[in-house]
Amino acid sequence: MNFKFTFILILFFVGPAIVTSQVCADGSAVESIAFNLNGINTQDVFGAAGNDAGTLSFASGVEIDVIGFSVEGAIVNPAGASRCSEAAIAFGGVVGISPGGGDNVAGPCPGSPYTAAYMDLGAFQFTTDATGTFAWEGYESFDDAAGVVDQTFGGGTITLYGCPDAIAAPVELLSFGVEPMEKLNKVSWSTATEENTEYHAIERSADGSSNWNELGQVKANGFSQTKLDYEWMDERPLTNSFYRLRSVDFDGKDQLSEIVSVERDDQQFGIIGIRPVPTTDVATMDFETTKNEKVTLQIMDISGKIMFTESFEANNGYNSYQLDLNQFGNGVYFVCLENSVQKITQRVMKQ
Repeated sequence: MNFKFTFILILFFVGPAIVTSQVCADGSAVESIAFNLNGINTQDVFGAAGNDAGTLSFASGVEIDVIGFSVEGAIVNPAGASRCSEAAIAFGGVVGISPGGGDNVAGPCPGSPYTAAYMDLGAFQFTTDATGTFAWEGYESFDDAAGVVDQTFGGGTITLYGCPDAIAAPVELLSFGVEPMEKLNKVSWSTATEENTEYHAIERSADGSSNWNELGQVKANGFSQTKLDYEWMDERPLTNSFYRLRSVDFDGKDQLSEIVSVERDDQQFGIIGIRPVPTTDVATMDFETTKNEKVTLQIMDISGKIMFTESFEANNGYNSYQLDLNQFGNGVYFVCLENSVQKITQRVMKQ
């Protein structure tokens, strides 16, 4: 998950707090990282080009909920016009701390007002992404000397503490089902909540355990705390189909639903699909037959010239065939599948 930000604010430490337990709720040890304040310059307001900034590498998927700091040296003010409380450090773009805060003395600031202090962020938690990398920036909460370095931290450390992110899934799924219609299958589902959800992908398999293919995507709501209903139509259903839903958030984290199967009574002879499209070497052709029978496969170029022919026995129901296109040059080809009464053609592209 990426950083989960709700508010942009500066937090001023006003008194001691209880240090949290060094064990997370799941039994794992608390993750921590120390950040050295020495020499960090704060020039202008947050986001200004002149501010000192960089990145920190933490553990991935960790929810930062406690910050501790100690200021061991003076905060130097070369401009002589700012307040010590204006010097701040931001982490992840939103959590700002003023370690020297509280005194409104102009000019060079006195030494460390706090040592080994801890702040519980409460509702203002944020979570690291899969890389565990997040940004820091020294800045001025109120800039009264634009274009010059207002504050420089003379020493001290800030320590971030966190536990594995408790939010594990982009959606809370209420239902997921498939209904066979006259010529298609209707896939429908409902969500109770969605958090950072980008889209829902409908996947299908002929056997329910392998060869899952994405049929389509439906845009999600992003963030929702109310019931939402969705549906998608499979216009080329198999006689026996297995479906599942993959819900994906904006950071690529996904969640799979349970598998649902459906059987139709209108089995037909035909090509279900060819994948991947385009292909570079070998493609898979999925097809169905109404009985055990011999079928003939042909591959033709765009002029109609037959490039490949093979006859083989197909099973009643779902079948797959590997199309080896390594011997062909790049371009468009037509795959023809024929039984004793029908001939089905589908295009494939090699590149």
